[in-house]
Amino acid sequence: LKLQFLYFIETHNTIHHPQMSEPLWQEEFVETSDSVIQVKVTIPEKIQSRTMVVVTHPYGMLGGDLDNPVCMAIGRTCGEKGYVTVRLNFRGSGESSGAGSWRGSGEQEDVLAIIKHYKAHPCWEGTPPEVCLIGYSYGSLISGSLVTRPEASCKAYVGIAYPHSVAWALTLFRTSELLKPLRSSPSVPKLFFHGTRDQFTSLPTAVSRVESMGNSASLATLDGADHFFGRRKTAEIVSRISTFLDTAC
Repeated sequence: LKLQFLYFIETHNTIHHPQMSEPLWQEEFVETSDSVIQVKVTIPEKIQSRTMVVVTHPYGMLGGDLDNPVCMAIGRTCGEKGYVTVRLNFRGSGESSGAGSWRGSGEQEDVLAIIKHYKAHPCWEGTPPEVCLIGYSYGSLISGSLVTRPEASCKAYVGIAYPHSVAWALTLFRTSELLKPLRSSPSVPKLFFHGTRDQFTSLPTAVSRVESMGNSASLATLDGADHFFGRRKTAEIVSRISTFLDTAC
């Protein structure tokens, strides 16, 4: 009940953030092999990078979706920087069809299907882009598990509030399997964010897990922040991601 209540706060926290005007976002529905995935995509008039950004959201079965304030803020900044940026709703979230897979396998396929679809977009003029995967909470778990998949074409990864200590519950004991790609991808730069007061994963645990990924991974700690970020902490995260993209992509 505590977990569900905290996710309710997280996914209904929009009133604590300034209203975001996003005139460049287009809502689309992408058919996959077994579902229809709702996305919001922005394709700038002048694309500034051959890297596409894909943003994934917190746990859908507890109310997470693509309009989470943190995901919206990241997406807006990436779009403003000239990146083709896609925010998607996992199956069963928002207006995406189907239901959550409980083990994360369906959500993995959702992300890969969206990457495949938008890599073929005419804006790339026949040369598919590489991809920066950015995930928040459960989204970081799913996106992180794909960094070594060839079809993901992952150039860089950002994990925000990675739920290390509860990943077993979110994926029915697939923790090690889903974490392995982050530990075996030395050529992919990785940036993690973790609040010093995160309710689900202690800071020492987060530090230990990131250190196990070697020199390709770094951890930015947010003093006083818990698993859910208000306006100021979100702004700090977005600013650091912007700098990371400049160097990694």
